[in-house]
Amino acid sequence: MDAVRYVYDGLSYAVIQEWQDDGQGGQTLLREFIHAEDHITPVAMISYVPGRTGTYYYLRDERSNIAGLVDESGTLVESYVYDPYGVVYVWNGDIDGEPDRLSTDDPYDPADEWEFPLTPSFLGNPYGFTGHRFSAAGLYETPFR
Repeated sequence: MDAVRYVYDGLSYAVIQEWQDDGQGGQTLLREFIHAEDHITPVAMISYVPGRTGTYYYLRDERSNIAGLVDESGTLVESYVYDPYGVVYVWNGDIDGEPDRLSTDDPYDPADEWEFPLTPSFLGNPYGFTGHRFSAAGLYETPFR
């Protein structure tokens, strides 16, 4: 796997770009992130990954969790729910009423229609629980703790 380089905004810990080494001494821009004035809250992700190009806007819930991503037309393309410990379930397709491969046969279990865990989001979204970035180490990057 090629290394990924992160570019920070210089005002906080916020990642504003992700670059991937191409294995031949060059780098390819994968994603750019636009943050709110607090330099922490993600607002949009611009993807340059082939087959996933476009601008995606973050939706947040009342706890500041990332609840979903919409594309430029406002169509929901990914949605997320969290358990109390921050484990995320990802929806990135049609909910058809039929249990997915991780079914528990419990009609109230989100695993019946959601993929678990966020490894990875189809679009490469690294933000999740309480709006924090999910790192390659498998932990949420939470500043000021």
